[in-house]
Amino acid sequence: MNLKFIIAICLVFASFIATGQTCALGVGTSNPDTVIEVFQLNNQQIEKLKAVKVAYVDGSQSIEQKIEKLLKEHPQSSPADLTLMAEKYNVLKEEMIALSLKSDEEVLTTFNQKQYERYLLLCKETYQRPIIVTPTVYNDSIVKE
Repeated sequence: MNLKFIIAICLVFASFIATGQTCALGVGTSNPDTVIEVFQLNNQQIEKLKAVKVAYVDGSQSIEQKIEKLLKEHPQSSPADLTLMAEKYNVLKEEMIALSLKSDEEVLTTFNQKQYERYLLLCKETYQRPIIVTPTVYNDSIVKE
């Protein structure tokens, strides 16, 4: 098997392990209709979700281009070259993870208390660590006092 291919596969699996602990909405990577339906988003939240998804796609494409360039152009003839490439890849992977979490956080901050409680419950059911935000209070929200 090609060494490049094996390294790429290992890097992909490592990224899944690293992100598995945080309870992500997947704003940038999943179908927004799922988030809209599950959390019953209002029009203002839907607009924010769409804007955040566009920003995520733009940012992730830039990072993906850097990754492709790294894999294509970085020397890979020695273990030291491969180690350096892996370090550079890890920096880019962390950028992608940070972008994803930032996108999810931006949408979560638009959640009202009930929506955020539902998110927390889903995170608990999947044994994942939630992203902590302060829910928004909307003028048309019903708040029990």
